[in-house]
Amino acid sequence: MKPLILQISKGLAVAEAVKVFVSYSWGVDDKTKLVAQLDPLCKARGIELIYDKQELKYKDRISSFMDKIAEAEHVITIFSKPYFESEYCMYELMKIQERGSFDQRIHPIRADTFEFNKSKARREVIRHWNEFVASEEEDIEELGAGVAPDQHEKLNLYQQIELKVSGIMANLGDMVITPLEQLQADHFAQLLDNIALPKSEHPHIPESSDSEFLETIKENIVFELESHGVEIFRDAIRDELEKLLQKLKLDKLVGDSSNAIATSLITTLKQGDSSVPVITTVLMNAAQNCFDKRGRHFKAAREHHSNIQSAVEQLLGWLVLASVDDDYIQRLTPSRDHATAVYFELPVSTLGGVEIIVSRSYQRQANINAQGSILSGKHITHNKRVRTWKVSEKTNQLMLEVWNQVFKDLKKDSGSRLSRTEISKLNAELEIRRSDNWHQEHHILAIECSDLENDKDYSDTCEQLLNELDQLTLVRFGIADQQQVFYSPEHNLMSAVNRFLTSINRTINA
Repeated sequence: MKPLILQISKGLAVAEAVKVFVSYSWGVDDKTKLVAQLDPLCKARGIELIYDKQELKYKDRISSFMDKIAEAEHVITIFSKPYFESEYCMYELMKIQERGSFDQRIHPIRADTFEFNKSKARREVIRHWNEFVASEEEDIEELGAGVAPDQHEKLNLYQQIELKVSGIMANLGDMVITPLEQLQADHFAQLLDNIALPKSEHPHIPESSDSEFLETIKENIVFELESHGVEIFRDAIRDELEKLLQKLKLDKLVGDSSNAIATSLITTLKQGDSSVPVITTVLMNAAQNCFDKRGRHFKAAREHHSNIQSAVEQLLGWLVLASVDDDYIQRLTPSRDHATAVYFELPVSTLGGVEIIVSRSYQRQANINAQGSILSGKHITHNKRVRTWKVSEKTNQLMLEVWNQVFKDLKKDSGSRLSRTEISKLNAELEIRRSDNWHQEHHILAIECSDLENDKDYSDTCEQLLNELDQLTLVRFGIADQQQVFYSPEHNLMSAVNRFLTSINRTINA
């Protein structure tokens, strides 16, 4: 299913995968390999590059795919002489132009030396289509009137191309297009910057790559396993992990070091088992054996309970980040032209899912919290989308909800209005608390809404809210989508984490 996209203007970064289609001539790409060059560069920026050879499967409709190209927000057009003489390429190009915003939506590349900005070159292409159309007209006339209507439809397309191709080429010839050698020299940065800036250029997004952060996750798990007084808990994890690996017929632990244990915990979690045994079996049994009076390690662990409890909380906050699908998080990136605030549209249905994905994106530990049967983030303000919104009233209401979450000792009534001074104070507090490395509070406003489609009031409210509070992270979740976000089913993962926290807290407080 196509992600729902809010058309919101400056100040709002829509954090989702940016989709880019490619319109090109197969024969030219076989020689230049431009699509193969672009693919890894796009992935590095969280751009999903979509092209026919990759996308089309057995029995798929070519015409449907070409129509998707015509509707796309971004299309890389790889121009060449064969491109302008191809019925498929010209169909795509004409449809892109018909949809509007032509200059903004295409990202052109010259693949050969064909100078389509010159009149002589345009005349060559016109002659090609003149001859092609004349030949088709002659062949169809021989068939007779009313025979093969599909051939008449094709002829109509060719006649449209014949009429429009010169004007399209003249328009493109007036556009500054960087030479191919220069684009390749800077890894197509000039072109790709017009689609999606690298994550490192957004002020709130960490500069390090997600693969580097995965190493950080492992390092922090190792740190917790090697903390003072946690040796018994670490050994209990190792014992439970070895049993699980044997049961699942996975590779055994290589040594018993904390690094080996951390690596295996992450790798096993990524197996995507619906019962999430790394949490429900390994961590659960290891912790219960240390905290429960009936546990094998209770007596030896008793004097270290406070250390182990802290390690359990910290370790879980890091480990759950590895449950997010690596490919999905690579595609989750702020879009171009949105400089300050961050807005996420997430295909998850739980507040716990919101906390884990936002934490992974910001490269911080997840602050998960079990509230009865609901798993959430400790600093998430939850709001359910109502059918009708009055922009100014709803903006104030949302700011009040965030205020009451941040300033618990200064709570305001629902009918209050925040003054300009209070809004500035709230915005400053959001930034300071998020920047505190020792006691970080990353406040998120999560709006639950599944039925939004081009809702201007909602868009205007979000834009106004983030213009006022540009240090807030705003999330819309509950979106129906088929994207794989977690390795395990989302509700199974949340239930596993919630059950673990609830059981351990019950045992500790018994």
